[in-house]
Amino acid sequence: MEDMKFHPAADLFPLLEGEEFEALKESIREYGQLEPIVTSRDKEILDGRNRYRACMELGLTPKFYPLAVGHKDTLESVYAVETNIKRRNLTASQRAQISADARGLFEEEAARRRKATQKNDAARAEAEVANLPPQSQGKAREKVAEVFNISPRLADQAKRVKHNAIPEVVEEVKKGGLSVNAAEHISKLPAKEQANVLSMEPKLRKKAIKESRERASDPKELDDAYRGLYQSKYGPSKDFETWTCLLYTSDAADEGLGVDLGGRRI
Repeated sequence: MEDMKFHPAADLFPLLEGEEFEALKESIREYGQLEPIVTSRDKEILDGRNRYRACMELGLTPKFYPLAVGHKDTLESVYAVETNIKRRNLTASQRAQISADARGLFEEEAARRRKATQKNDAARAEAEVANLPPQSQGKAREKVAEVFNISPRLADQAKRVKHNAIPEVVEEVKKGGLSVNAAEHISKLPAKEQANVLSMEPKLRKKAIKESRERASDPKELDDAYRGLYQSKYGPSKDFETWTCLLYTSDAADEGLGVDLGGRRI
């Protein structure tokens, strides 16, 4: 049979590899394909990429189920994300980094489906908009955080990592090798230094990230940085002042780590 394509939202999640994939193949070899592979309206795989790969390698004919049969008003990208999250044991950081890529897909599909359905069925269009509100309604950020089971703050942090970090750092977060918090500190370094930190052994990498955090929290370095930004926009000034305030927060809920209630300079 002709090779099936994977839906972009499904491709946000890493495929099974090594022992996990071999275990899935062995299960399908022994018991058969117990769950169908769900496909989109364009015949792309929304859920079941690994089952499809396993069937292909075993020479079996996969069983498919079109999403439109039972979920005609469901946004395909949202369905792909929700089902993959339920199947995978992902950390909060992994879910957050994937959400940074998914946000754009959600908004594009919501807008496209809304435009298409409004021409033929206003009621159906309204239902789809309710399923995933567009950015203009101010709810996309919260909806993405809800779907990925993360806080809006962590979703925004992952979005900054996506825009500021080199691709290798982003991929390391998705694979579970870095937390979003650590990746954001790395992303503040020049690209070459980001690559150097990423290539370090785990203990050295942890030390480098710690040093980066300490530099970022040094009052003198921050004041110099703020003064540079101010003067680049407004010109030299002897009246430049900076103020320090404390933000007390906890990362425990998002990262599954110990509570950090230290004052942070912002």
